[in-house]
Amino acid sequence: MKYLKGIIVSEALDMICIQETKIHDLQQSKCYDLWGDNNIEWVSKLALGNSGGILTIWHKDKFKCVKHMLGNAFIGVIGEYCNSTNCNPIPVAIFNVYSLCEFKGKVEKWEELVNLKNVEGCKQWCILGDFNAVRKTSERSSSGNTNQREVQGFNKQ
Repeated sequence: MKYLKGIIVSEALDMICIQETKIHDLQQSKCYDLWGDNNIEWVSKLALGNSGGILTIWHKDKFKCVKHMLGNAFIGVIGEYCNSTNCNPIPVAIFNVYSLCEFKGKVEKWEELVNLKNVEGCKQWCILGDFNAVRKTSERSSSGNTNQREVQGFNKQ
């Protein structure tokens, strides 16, 4: 946590998206301590068992959350980003994903995200995280474990 806090402060970040937090009980003080001040907001999806957990934190002066969505493997925040005090806010949707490992669940998640993008009026989207999928078999350390249907499905979305 100390390392991450150092990056947040040194890089003057506006938002962070973390996957695999393994946090079961997220307290306000933990978010404030991580960020270094209390001028933040966040949305989290707590871990189940010994894995999972997603956390998105943002600086309130830079991003104004209009709405958020919690899916089975994602957090979505939709709002307005402004990087200076005198700017025109940019409508943006940011989705922090921590995908399931089984193929059917991945495909359903990809389709759900595409459908949300088509339904929401926001044109600027950022979808990031751990999709537990690759775009090319060479991206896996052991290409024998890569399902070609998964690679094709992920690239199609």
